[in-house]
Amino acid sequence: MPRGEAKLLDDARRGDPAAFADLFARHEADLFRFARYLARDPDLAEELYQETWLRVARRLRDGDRRLPTDVRKWLFTVAANLFRDELRKRRVRRRIDGGSLDADTSTVGERATARNPEISEQIALREGLDRALGALSERQRTAFLLVHAEGFKLREVAAVLQVAEGTVKSMLHRAAAIMREQLGEFRR
Repeated sequence: MPRGEAKLLDDARRGDPAAFADLFARHEADLFRFARYLARDPDLAEELYQETWLRVARRLRDGDRRLPTDVRKWLFTVAANLFRDELRKRRVRRRIDGGSLDADTSTVGERATARNPEISEQIALREGLDRALGALSERQRTAFLLVHAEGFKLREVAAVLQVAEGTVKSMLHRAAAIMREQLGEFRR
């Protein structure tokens, strides 16, 4: 944990808005990137991001003395749990409504490609990556993103997902195989 973060967390718990603002500034970009890749839907990502910060702020406001010591891991755990809850809600709605589970996953790049066929290879790769991430289960995607996009260690991912480290290794191995298969067209 970065030096001084425990004090910031304690100060934020005591109601210091500057401490909360500093915690927010330290983690906002990483948390939003994680939510965006996890959800694969900009609206849902924004919702996850905002609700994560709201829950953290509420817990701080309530003066909970049993706050986690690793703020980053705490934020990502809250976001991952919110995403898992949202998927459960969507599955229930899908069963009730008979609708589709998937949100509109068209990206800006796909819409731009329809207008401009010379869109760069980079956009095609990003869309391929999005499709490949979509091929992963929710837990595989979470583990994959925490390790490869956010730099979490296996033990930290195990704590976030509340599973054994061996389970994380297995998820990552399977996720890597799926990603390789899905991104095969981009190999050179």
